[in-house]
Amino acid sequence: MARSIRNSADYFPHFVQPTDAQAILEYEYGNDGYVFWFRLQEALAGAESHCLDFSHNLTIESFAIKCRLERQLMITILDTMARMDVIDRELWESGRKVWIGEFVQLFKPLYKSRGRDVPKKPRMERRLQACEGLQDDKPTQADLEHDETRIEEVSESDALQPAIQAECEVAYSDQYVTIDVLTSSYARIEHDDTS
Repeated sequence: MARSIRNSADYFPHFVQPTDAQAILEYEYGNDGYVFWFRLQEALAGAESHCLDFSHNLTIESFAIKCRLERQLMITILDTMARMDVIDRELWESGRKVWIGEFVQLFKPLYKSRGRDVPKKPRMERRLQACEGLQDDKPTQADLEHDETRIEEVSESDALQPAIQAECEVAYSDQYVTIDVLTSSYARIEHDDTS
């Protein structure tokens, strides 16, 4: 039986000279910043594809406990790291995922010995354009036509994640689109303005 492909590491280099980011974290958050920096690197090294997903409260609470930090302080430190572009800002702000491209590059020799490239930056979850930039006002006819065209383009492989599906259902429940992801069927609902 062949070994499973592993995209994690059992170690990471701990350099003796602090990076600017590490120095700032230590200055702003004291020992908590220092400890968090290295706990985060330990977790990233051992995580699948060197990416952590903090989109669930349980994951945040669990990691905060491992770091011996209050949950809110941990989130504040991660927000600071995103602002400084230490962690990928786009992944953190859009989905609470932690990825440090420079850190992953430290594992090039390891992945070279495994005969493959280092893991790539995770892709962000795709959303229907209709769910982006939700506003309280009613859609225009152009919006409706654009969304109808986009829905026709959606294939089974573009199925929405359950949380995104729920977001769309709430935002557009009384307006115009119903999406059944399980059967990949799409139906247009006529909006009744008489109610």
